[in-house]
Amino acid sequence: MSGLDYSLWQGIFNATFLNVQDKSTIGKKLHFYIFFTSKWHITAKTTNNKSLVKCENILNMLEYTEYTKMLIGLIAILNPLGAVPIFISLTSELDISERRTISNVVVNSVLIILLLSLFIGNWILIFFGITISSFRVAGGLLILLMAISMMHAKTSDVKHTAEEAEEGEKKDSIAVVPIATPLLAGPGAISTVILYASKGMGLLHYFIVGLVILATSLLLYIVFKLVPYISKYMSQTSINVFTRIMGLILAAISIEFMARGFKELFPALM
Repeated sequence: MSGLDYSLWQGIFNATFLNVQDKSTIGKKLHFYIFFTSKWHITAKTTNNKSLVKCENILNMLEYTEYTKMLIGLIAILNPLGAVPIFISLTSELDISERRTISNVVVNSVLIILLLSLFIGNWILIFFGITISSFRVAGGLLILLMAISMMHAKTSDVKHTAEEAEEGEKKDSIAVVPIATPLLAGPGAISTVILYASKGMGLLHYFIVGLVILATSLLLYIVFKLVPYISKYMSQTSINVFTRIMGLILAAISIEFMARGFKELFPALM
């Protein structure tokens, strides 16, 4: 066990590991002395000192700045303030209680869609034989197109087309389609979640990404609760300024996605 960095902390916990050197312990619950290294990898030794177990990436996580960028990127893509005028126009004939019901369904739907993207997004890519590098380039391009539209204070057709808006006005229930998706949790938001999920591994990484999605949904919930006040006190110009700023941030994030994807696809050129 010498040479390990014990700079964080060590503890004891119960777990089941499948990748162990002593094959007789496969599938059994063992008591491990856990040593967390500075890279968040784990080296564990059983209490009988016979089996040395290495379990990498259980707590592997990104730098906190990456999760901050994801939070800002999701807020920029969802653009809750920018969705307020569309929400008001689609619910103009409804009373306050009906609007409240629709807003709750919208927030819950967005949360479910993004969480599903987090946990099964990579499996979908594997099923279709799509590499994460290719998806980074395609997703980055998609997000860049949305960002350019946002910098012009427009709703991108990637999120919401005129035909979808017209169809939405005719529907009895507009909460899930078109408001929750594709207006909010559309291709851009789903791509962002999948791309950030693929950046790391381990339970802690997925847990933090899930918290980011939850925080974004909570912000969306607050904005929809404040729709009457936003429509009364915020002008369209203020909403457009916010949309342009978010578009600029989103463009920078999309370029990072594309640059990393190209670097992985064409390493000889970098």
